[in-house]
Amino acid sequence: MLDSVELVNWKTHGKTKITFARGTNILIGHMGAGKSSVMDAISFALFGTFPALKNGRVKIDDIVRNKPEQKFGAKVRLVFTVGKEPYIVERELTPGQQAKARLEKEGKYLQSQPKRVTEEIEKLLKADYDLFSRAVYSEQNNLDYFLQLTPGERKRQMDNLLGLDKFAAAQENASSLVNRLRDMADEQRSAAAGFDIDAQRSQLASLTGEESRLNAEKAELAAGLERINNEAEKRGLEIGELRRRHSRKTLLVKELEGLKGRLEALSREIVRIEAQGLLSKGEIEDRLKNASLMHSQANEARSKHDARFRDLQQRVGGCERELSGIGKEIEEMERIASGRKENAMENAEKKIAETEERIDGLRKEEISNQAALNENRKWITELGKGIAMCPICETPLDEMRKGRLLLEKEKSAEEAERKMKAAIAGIKIEDAELKVCRKELEKIRAENVRLQDYGKKLERRKYLSLELQEVKTLITVVSAELEKTKEDEAKTSRDEIELKSAKEKAERLLSYLKESEEARKAAAEKEAEVASIDVDESLLEKKQAEFVELNTSRGRMLASLSANEKAIAEKSRQIGDKRSEIERIEKILAGMKRKVEVAEELVKFRNSLQETQGILRNRLVNSINDIMQGIWCDLYPYGDYSSVALSAAEGDYVLQVKSMKNGEHGWQSVESIASGGERSIACLALRIAFSLVLAPNLRWLILDEPTHNIDSSGIGKLVAAFSEKLPEMVEQVFIITHDEQLKQVSNGRLYSLGRNKAENAETVVEQL
Repeated sequence: MLDSVELVNWKTHGKTKITFARGTNILIGHMGAGKSSVMDAISFALFGTFPALKNGRVKIDDIVRNKPEQKFGAKVRLVFTVGKEPYIVERELTPGQQAKARLEKEGKYLQSQPKRVTEEIEKLLKADYDLFSRAVYSEQNNLDYFLQLTPGERKRQMDNLLGLDKFAAAQENASSLVNRLRDMADEQRSAAAGFDIDAQRSQLASLTGEESRLNAEKAELAAGLERINNEAEKRGLEIGELRRRHSRKTLLVKELEGLKGRLEALSREIVRIEAQGLLSKGEIEDRLKNASLMHSQANEARSKHDARFRDLQQRVGGCERELSGIGKEIEEMERIASGRKENAMENAEKKIAETEERIDGLRKEEISNQAALNENRKWITELGKGIAMCPICETPLDEMRKGRLLLEKEKSAEEAERKMKAAIAGIKIEDAELKVCRKELEKIRAENVRLQDYGKKLERRKYLSLELQEVKTLITVVSAELEKTKEDEAKTSRDEIELKSAKEKAERLLSYLKESEEARKAAAEKEAEVASIDVDESLLEKKQAEFVELNTSRGRMLASLSANEKAIAEKSRQIGDKRSEIERIEKILAGMKRKVEVAEELVKFRNSLQETQGILRNRLVNSINDIMQGIWCDLYPYGDYSSVALSAAEGDYVLQVKSMKNGEHGWQSVESIASGGERSIACLALRIAFSLVLAPNLRWLILDEPTHNIDSSGIGKLVAAFSEKLPEMVEQVFIITHDEQLKQVSNGRLYSLGRNKAENAETVVEQL
């Protein structure tokens, strides 16, 4: 059951809430009042769409209210009950953004994704949007939707609505699969034709015997190769030991020659250094220590004088920069003082006061004319409504007097508007002038502040000139002292470098003497080791010849083994190919047999589907006809058509009415004989039957302008049906109408919807 719906900025609705009851709920109002929007909102809340949106006649941006001004977004909130459990679904729309949705039960969220919310509601209602839009919701002037379709399209949509389209699709798929299976079986039969599988199996046995013989030869060759490898490894170890000893002796001889050459070079370098007559290392270190100290002291003295010289230079630069700045400031102050007019500040303040006084006068004039304009416009609006009495004196107004009065008020309004605009323009001009005057006053005040420091600036310039002269004198003295300290630093640095070089030569001499002694000892040790190594070169050659012969035999054995392995691999490939071919043909034959069996089973299944579809179609149509015939007399006010029924004809569904012709009762198509009103009532009966048979879990029926083309007698019959008969069959009926006669429906609730379209006002809802 639908309990209530709330719309916020939804089409013409600003904020609307409607509560529904069991029975027939009627929304009545003039065209464009927002009646159909309520049902669209219910459909959107449940399924995230409604017919006009689904078919592209309306876009998302069209849903959000945009008159008299554009709103940011729209929202719909629907409260409904399934069984005894209440649910609330909310959906929000914002142009250019993804829709938001939320489903809750007893204050707890169940889903918060639009698609998941729709899926959850479909599970609860046991109905999807397609079933809802075709069986439950009839759009405005669309009650006879199925009569407007071509026979083929009507057959397709009816089968889809009744759920029979799945059977037709299954039959078509089954037929296609049967044909495909038969074609595949024929292809496999052709592929296996002419293949002697027994001959192939005999060839496979022969190839397997050949493979076994080759594997035996391979084992013999592998054993012989292992023997040769063992003997070759033994000879290799012996040769390796002989080569190691020979290589060691050769290396020692080379190292000994290198040591002797190094000893000769060291001796020459020692003689050269001793010939220079150096002091001892200790004496050199003492002198170097003293020279380093003197160099450090000279460097420190030079750094102090350098720092003082830079400081004095910075003071000169600072004084010169400050003197330059003060000089410019004094010149600017003297320029300002010479160009200043007498009483400049008093004149500026007076001009500002006069301008502000003019602005106040213009603002009063603007307010006065705005009030006059509003009063005249009010008169013009009242006179335009066609009033018969003067709103002030309440005397009758004839057309001539009304026209004269309207003309006077329009002229007065124009004059007031002209004066008001002139005042606004004057205010803008005076405001601009006021800004200029205030800026000039601020400039004068700033200049006065600057002129107060003139005397101080003159004294500061005199002081800086004296200080600059003193600092320049000091720079001359300090510069001479700095040059002397630089010369001292250079001399001590040269002394230190010479002593460091002497120390390095003394240390190198000691190192050469030590290295020479170590080289003599190493040469003696290597000469002794060379004498101890005895190498028999003839034995080494003999062992190498035997090793070469073994390698030659191993090469021949490896070649034979490789040829054998290639032959085995070829036989294995041939065996694999033969087995694959046999398996392929066996699979083809087995697949062909299976496809033939499956095709036969599918033919039986297809026939069963066709039979089941026919039985189900007849049952559904009979159920629909039982309901239509039960309510026909409650809907149709005349006696010429005694009943209505839906017929499942070949390739079509036909809605028929039963009438007397040539003394006998017969069935005739509604499309061929019935008037617009009769068609509407017959389609209404069909809609009610669809709702009860196809959506029994919902027990809802939504009708938009169901009285279209129906005369007063038919409407009277519908009033009675909506009041008594339908509430017994359907839990809730929702009717959207502009027909005042439907106010007589006594079961459920009645709401009146209206809006001032001339002012683009929002929809106003009132329960009657």
